[in-house]
Amino acid sequence: WQLDDLPHPAYHKFELEKYIHFIDKRLPIETSRGCPYSCTYCDVKVSMGQAFRPRGPEHIITEIRHFYDKGYRFFEFVDDVFTMDLDRAKTVCRMILESGMKFRWNCANGIRADRVDEELLRLMKDAGCEFVAYGLETGNPEMLKIIKKAITLEKATETFHLTKRIGLKFAVNFIIGHQEETFERAMDSIKYAKSIPADYVNFSNMIPYPGTEIYKWLCDNEKSGRAR
Repeated sequence: WQLDDLPHPAYHKFELEKYIHFIDKRLPIETSRGCPYSCTYCDVKVSMGQAFRPRGPEHIITEIRHFYDKGYRFFEFVDDVFTMDLDRAKTVCRMILESGMKFRWNCANGIRADRVDEELLRLMKDAGCEFVAYGLETGNPEMLKIIKKAITLEKATETFHLTKRIGLKFAVNFIIGHQEETFERAMDSIKYAKSIPADYVNFSNMIPYPGTEIYKWLCDNEKSGRAR
């Protein structure tokens, strides 16, 4: 729970030059752990826990400064929900700006389209963020309810157009193979992807990780032939 008590990652113990991210000297940074949502396909509540545990902005900036002084100029925020607390995310951005450090960063791991506003997106861009990914997972409104995404297409669409207007590059992630998903519902995701102003869209196959709700659904339904 007290993430600020943890030391900086011991990256010096890794042969970083052998990793592909060393090409642009990129390092991951995790400013929080856990996700309070209940999406049926997600294993975060198994691996990281469902409680959101944020690090303090000062602790985050100290870690960035530590590796910035070692020559790193590109950071990838790998939180499950970096923008869960909008005020905290805004404070992090303001502190980056006030620090005088100039570096690139992104949220390629994905953030929620309902956990941003115009002020935050502008602050992120001003602070050096060059890319965000949004996890939507389906373009069908009924499927959003089935997978317990807790967001509407209307809200997501509003955020995507806002992100485009601000000039921040972004991707939207989709999954094919949800429980109860038909061919027609899957095609709705493709149609929706074509309708939004995203720079990239990513489509992935469903993977039913043990411990997730969809894994249990699959085990319960494959005997009857309803799922395979």
